[in-house]
Amino acid sequence: MDSNAILVDPFDKTTKKIKVTDYHFYKECKALLKITGPIDVLTLDPENMAIVDDEGLLKNADEQRYFKVKEYPQALAGRAVIIGYDEEGENTDVTYNPDTIEWMPETHTEDAQITIMRWS
Repeated sequence: MDSNAILVDPFDKTTKKIKVTDYHFYKECKALLKITGPIDVLTLDPENMAIVDDEGLLKNADEQRYFKVKEYPQALAGRAVIIGYDEEGENTDVTYNPDTIEWMPETHTEDAQITIMRWS
């Protein structure tokens, strides 16, 4: 089954409506994000989530671009796929308003916040 989603590209400062398949969803997201490493899933609201590069904040700041969504306290690094979800966690058509996305200037940088926890 296909779902409508939004591809956020801070390099071009564009949002684009796209269709993604449920069958290879995360593999498809990685291709859209242009990454091979891990992804992170951020809940934006009770109906929408963002798929982002988990290592985006660790990449060379001179080659990275950022954007801000009002639902998240920190600017996000690199491209993102925003898609809807239901109570069972299944993908649904996106209802997020991309007009609320704020593009950060090219000179913007973010520090990665890494917490190391030890369990005994």
